[in-house]
Amino acid sequence: MANVPGVGLATAWDTSADGKVWTFTITDKSMWHDGEPLTARDVAFTFMYEEPFSLAGIRVRIGASIGVASYPDHGGDPTTLLQHADVAMYDAKRNRGGVKIYDASQDRNGRSRLETMDQLRSAIEGDGLVLYYQPKVNLTSGPVTGVEALVRECRIRHEAADYGEALLEGAFLVIGATDDRAVNDRIFRDARRRKVLANIVDDPGRCDFVLPALCRQGDLVITVATGGRSPALAKKLRRELEERYGPEYGVLLKIMGELRGRIIERGEGSDENRATFEALVDSDILERIRRGHWRKVGQAVKELAGVDLDLAAIRREAAGRPSRKSGGR
Repeated sequence: MANVPGVGLATAWDTSADGKVWTFTITDKSMWHDGEPLTARDVAFTFMYEEPFSLAGIRVRIGASIGVASYPDHGGDPTTLLQHADVAMYDAKRNRGGVKIYDASQDRNGRSRLETMDQLRSAIEGDGLVLYYQPKVNLTSGPVTGVEALVRECRIRHEAADYGEALLEGAFLVIGATDDRAVNDRIFRDARRRKVLANIVDDPGRCDFVLPALCRQGDLVITVATGGRSPALAKKLRRELEERYGPEYGVLLKIMGELRGRIIERGEGSDENRATFEALVDSDILERIRRGHWRKVGQAVKELAGVDLDLAAIRREAAGRPSRKSGGR
């Protein structure tokens, strides 16, 4: 430890086999700058850049990796400050020396990071991640210029608490659906101030977005929206869609997905491929799936597409998958 005039050493101890942490306070006002004490970073640089010295005729300069945590920005008590300084020090070591100020986003052991890692691990183990593809459009000329892949976690967490603006922290959108108009008003005002998209149920004038009624059969998704003017009508239309487009459509889409790659791999022209796909969807294959005549489904695929398709996995999935739906507005 270098001897720096005006800096009083408060405590020192080993934190690992290869490093020490010191805490210190500035006691000599001659070290102050413009009537203010030096910052922690100033003091850290003072320790780092000592003059080189001679050792057995060789000029030696000692460097250091220093982590800085300052009160109250990085902690409100000595233990927290030292823990955060230790995190910053190892960040400095990873960057081969220098001074690093504590950055919560780089804290691999921070509470938020640990919670996020635990949630991600649970989502992976529970098959709770969904892949979406989002087009990237040139707003000047109009065409799609690329596609962005997004992985989202299908997770809902219940916060057992009365509404407070803090609940909007980090939110992208919020839905106000309480039975208290005053609370819904607060949600809308808070969302506006934070530039968070808001949907206040049964109040179309205060909706930045609407939630369509949704009928999902496997990968087939059909939505109905009324601009928030009649949720009852959206619900009625959704029920009619569920009756018209049953689970057999999801199964057919699964079959078409399995066939598509194999048909394209044959190297035939796009016109021939299109004719094959249209022949399948225009056939009575949907009725065969609806009735559970799987042998006849396989026969139709063989006759119209020329592919022997193993339907066992699709059949098992169809037997265990109910249709999914959601209300809308």
